[in-house]
Amino acid sequence: MKAKRCMCRMAGGVFVLAVVNGAFAQTVNWTNTVGGSWQEAGNWNPDTVPAGAGTVANFNAAGTYTVTLNDNVTVDRLDGRYNNVHLTFDVNGYTYDNLRDTATWTEEGMLFAYSGSATVITQEVMLTSSQPGGVIRSNRMRWGSGNRPASVTMTGANLTVDMDGTAGDNGFNYSAGGRTVMSGGVTVNATRAFIFGNGSQTVHPDPVWLITDPGTVVSNSYASAVYIGKSSEGMPTVIVTNGAIFTAPSGTFRVAQGGDSGTSYNTNANARLIVSGAGSLVDSLYLNISEFAGDGTLTRDGYDGTGGAFILIENGGTITNRGGINIGRGYAGSTTAGQNYTNANAYGEIEIRGAGSALLGSGSVQVGRASQGAIRVVAGGEMRLASGVNIELARSWYPSNSGSGLPAYTNTQAYGLLVVSNAGSLVECRALLVGGPWDADERYGYGDVIVADGASLLTVNTSEGIYLKPRCGLTVSDAYVESQKLSMNSNSTLRVELGARDHSEPYLKLRGNLELNYQNATGARNLEIGVLDSFSAVNGATIAVAEFAARTGNPFANVVNGEIIDLGKHRFRYNETATNITLTVMLRGTMIRVL
Repeated sequence: MKAKRCMCRMAGGVFVLAVVNGAFAQTVNWTNTVGGSWQEAGNWNPDTVPAGAGTVANFNAAGTYTVTLNDNVTVDRLDGRYNNVHLTFDVNGYTYDNLRDTATWTEEGMLFAYSGSATVITQEVMLTSSQPGGVIRSNRMRWGSGNRPASVTMTGANLTVDMDGTAGDNGFNYSAGGRTVMSGGVTVNATRAFIFGNGSQTVHPDPVWLITDPGTVVSNSYASAVYIGKSSEGMPTVIVTNGAIFTAPSGTFRVAQGGDSGTSYNTNANARLIVSGAGSLVDSLYLNISEFAGDGTLTRDGYDGTGGAFILIENGGTITNRGGINIGRGYAGSTTAGQNYTNANAYGEIEIRGAGSALLGSGSVQVGRASQGAIRVVAGGEMRLASGVNIELARSWYPSNSGSGLPAYTNTQAYGLLVVSNAGSLVECRALLVGGPWDADERYGYGDVIVADGASLLTVNTSEGIYLKPRCGLTVSDAYVESQKLSMNSNSTLRVELGARDHSEPYLKLRGNLELNYQNATGARNLEIGVLDSFSAVNGATIAVAEFAARTGNPFANVVNGEIIDLGKHRFRYNETATNITLTVMLRGTMIRVL
């Protein structure tokens, strides 16, 4: 039987009654542009206080005003989609509750500047509580759709916002530009995914989430918790600052993912996540950065592309991660038709900058797994991983899915970069694997590790160390690297460059072996010892390549102790004792190569 609908004219306006699932739905319009109590019927048209299932409280009156609760309220939706509505909603210590109507859940919750015509509108909304104990419960909030940027602020320690929907996602700043602020000690909880930046943003780009102030906590317990720039090209940015906390205790932060299926995949998706200031924290189970997005414009000096993700940790901010970090994955295979997609140019980057800024992890870190990515630790930043956690750069391939019959995906141009630079900067991990995979000869990505200007890199495992596959290099320039061992394969490069600093420790200290092992790859193994032009007293200087180290393989196998190796204008003396291998520079030069 079809639902019946009637239009009823009342004094002062028109309202609609509709049958939905056997119950009447009613839209009630706010009219008092001076502001006042929700519970006063005279502030509404028709003259009735909106309450109960099937009721929509509609704010379409232009103006700047405050609406205050003086009792608990339950309605289906708070609707404010209109131009020049500047609303402060004060729950005043009471509870505002959006009921979920299963027939229309996509439209339920709180909607601001969302859907409708493409007319450009301006809207500002503040959600707050002037008294302790204020609660807003909503299965979803959406604002900023299409060409309609909205500014929405949730603020104050008196307010808790519970996004407790059982279906649909909590889309904040869903598409267009605008601004979301969570501040002043507010608590925001969610049990469905946050989606920030979805679809094309060509009219109002660069939407911002600002999560700020001590005591402000935003938490999402859903497994696929937070999407930042899911498929957006408008550079949505999330800033967590001034002691605020943004956490996904059992879920994933997905920054510039690029899409979640073969049909929604967007190579130009982009996004930024910035964690700034002492006490500011982002915590997640997993962190995925540019899983499938990016256009491949990667250089050693930085990234200039239009697609991809950038994460910045600065000024004492912290990211903690318990499950693992994946930067520039580039590949996803599925047994479902249409769900297999690759992007060899996917690119993401993390920069940890400044004293006190840190990335702390207890899950593996993969950079450019089958694509491209970079990590930069500079100006005193730190990246400390648990003793069982590796860093992997450009592992280059994915095996086929078990039982699916899909071929393994190989990208020989997969690239990973790790830069650790400036005094006080530190990277600490179990082992560092560059290129790969380690157990194959033909599927090689490639990568560079650069440790410079007083920075430190430590691998802490007593049986593992630093592994360089073909086309991979380690440069230690006026810095300190310590590892159990260094294992180099055919066509890999080690550069130890002397600078102006007076080091009390060796530039490269190996607690175990220097291993030189050929694989079936083209090119020869290179060991390069560089001497910077700024070093004024090269003659007689010593580079400790390995302390307490044995040597295996060429080129050292044919070098006798005390031999002076002469390569044109470059000469140095090789010495080995029971505990030390050293190269003593005999004549200044710009590069000394042993083949």
